[in-house]
Amino acid sequence: SAKDLLAIFQKAGDKEGEAAALTLAANAYIVGGEPLAAVRAARQALQVFIEKDNKLAEMPVLEALMYANIVKKDLDEAQRAATEMAKIAMFSGKKKSAAYALLSVADVSLASGTPAGAVKAAEEAAEICKGEGDKEAQATCLCGVYKVHRTLSKPASARKVAMDILKLVTGTKPMEAAAQLMIAEAQPASKDSLAAAKAAVELFREAGEKGGEA
Repeated sequence: SAKDLLAIFQKAGDKEGEAAALTLAANAYIVGGEPLAAVRAARQALQVFIEKDNKLAEMPVLEALMYANIVKKDLDEAQRAATEMAKIAMFSGKKKSAAYALLSVADVSLASGTPAGAVKAAEEAAEICKGEGDKEAQATCLCGVYKVHRTLSKPASARKVAMDILKLVTGTKPMEAAAQLMIAEAQPASKDSLAAAKAAVELFREAGEKGGEA
């Protein structure tokens, strides 16, 4: 268990090993519904990695801290952790990791009632992936932008993003189908919503048949 590992590393005087065990413990506390204990363990681990100047090791700790604070309903602290994750990833040149961290920033911003921050973070994530030439990751990030617009009841904006996603994933039938569904859901009352839904069903059917032939 994480506690046993912690005891072993403490006995050996291995601070970074101790911090890794504390991170495991924090995640176990989150799953166990003990966010306060999770925050304490994550903060202890984070302090060690800060002292050791091990930025990349801070990433999983900050992620645990973010989720613990979400469960604890301290969204300001959750947002701080997510933002720091994005900064470290960018500084370390791990741009795709930075993009996904920014999606976490967007989710927390949305939950905390700061929609402008949510839109900005999600769009920035998509731009990073576009710059990397990774269409699949860009589509994933645009799904975050879509979710923000849908949550804010901006159907026209959501539909535009869904159309952009469709362009990126054309040629991959399950992903095309999902994008068509997003178009249909964005503006259910629009004239092309039914056509998009029908296209999604057909694409899912074709993908299923191809999978059965494999």
